[in-house]
Amino acid sequence: MVYIKNYKDIYCTQGDYVSIACQILEPDDTPYNPQSGDRVIFRLAKTFDSNKILEKNLIGNSQLQLLPVETINLPFGDYIYDIRLKNGALYNDTFICEGKFTVGRGLNNG
Repeated sequence: MVYIKNYKDIYCTQGDYVSIACQILEPDDTPYNPQSGDRVIFRLAKTFDSNKILEKNLIGNSQLQLLPVETINLPFGDYIYDIRLKNGALYNDTFICEGKFTVGRGLNNG
């Protein structure tokens, strides 16, 4: 089971397939038009000060997909995530959003 709370807090069960559409907006709330070389990156960690556990490029810069093989071995509990735009032309990261990512225990895992 996968669901999103408060538009940013993600919950999934170990072994779930996670597919979430993301939209990046300009400051005036118009859709951002990706430039050549842009990458949108999802990063997952236990805390903001810890090393990342998982890093994925969003498909087409707008679709987060985590495969069951990527979520099955995540220990259940709370994590944090952020999504960043890495601009190919400017070589910098732009923070898009952050939130809580909770992994629930799957029945077949204990």
